[in-house]
Amino acid sequence: MILENEETITNSSDGNILITADSISLSGNLTVQGNDIIFGNEEKISNELDGTVSVTADSFSLSGDLK
Repeated sequence: MILENEETITNSSDGNILITADSISLSGNLTVQGNDIIFGNEEKISNELDGTVSVTADSFSLSGDLK
């Protein structure tokens, strides 16, 4: 599916939907049914182990209070 400004939504392989755009905005809640979120530079947020969320990166920084 080619959208108005050349962004695309494709389903070229079974079980995968690819959305191609410079930026994607969502409103509402986002639920991830799988265990991993992998970013463009291969850093990862994972929930492979029940009850544990792990962040894989060479460097990790936070701002604000952790509670």
